[in-house]
Amino acid sequence: MNAERLHAIVTALQKEMVATQTHAQLEALCNSLQQVLQQNNHPQYQDNLATNLKKIYSSLSVCPSDNFSPAWRQLLAEMGGTPFFGLSLKAAIEEVFQRNQITPAVALKELQQLSQRVNTFQQALDQILAAFKQFKIGNEKLEPGECEIGMLIPRDAVGNNLNGFAQELKELIFVLNTFSEVATGTPDELSIKTISSSDLTVYLNAHAPFAACLSVAIERIVALYKQLLEIKKIRGELLKQGVPDKQTAGH
Repeated sequence: MNAERLHAIVTALQKEMVATQTHAQLEALCNSLQQVLQQNNHPQYQDNLATNLKKIYSSLSVCPSDNFSPAWRQLLAEMGGTPFFGLSLKAAIEEVFQRNQITPAVALKELQQLSQRVNTFQQALDQILAAFKQFKIGNEKLEPGECEIGMLIPRDAVGNNLNGFAQELKELIFVLNTFSEVATGTPDELSIKTISSSDLTVYLNAHAPFAACLSVAIERIVALYKQLLEIKKIRGELLKQGVPDKQTAGH
């Protein structure tokens, strides 16, 4: 990833953590669970635990990071931050309580460790943002009305070879220009916005109609492929149940 794009995603993640008060809510959850452990028969402490649990589940269910683009989701995973945001963190908390229903002391220990990891990650975000500011590294972001198209070409797919990379780009140029002509009537300039050499990702500037046409096409293709997989799964289950092959074959 390039520094400007890293700056953009770090800014978004730090803003989300501040808005949801992730670490503070985890600390409150740990404190209320500890109170229940110390005075299990106190109904107020049990109510506090339930309230704090409901509160953090609610805030983690509507996080912007869960709607990041696939490229940003990949960057988040590479940073090791996926477990600390949105539905992933919510699932981790749920899993702690489910596994330790009869051992709440163990649940408390695991939640405290999770809270510490979240805090460490947030501190790292704060530090890197301060460094970006110090070294005057810009924040790559789209202005209203701007669009971009990102293309990731895995190194393994081209054998880490320049010629293979060039051939992939040539094919992508053909595909993108086809969509551009459908959307706007003319081939797009395909002007380069940024290039990431670490993962062979190219980001192009794009007009809104072109970007919209391409995104809708990809969405439809993914939806059709998902339906195909579901049909194959159902057909496999029917075969396991003894339904004759000829009765499950397509017509």
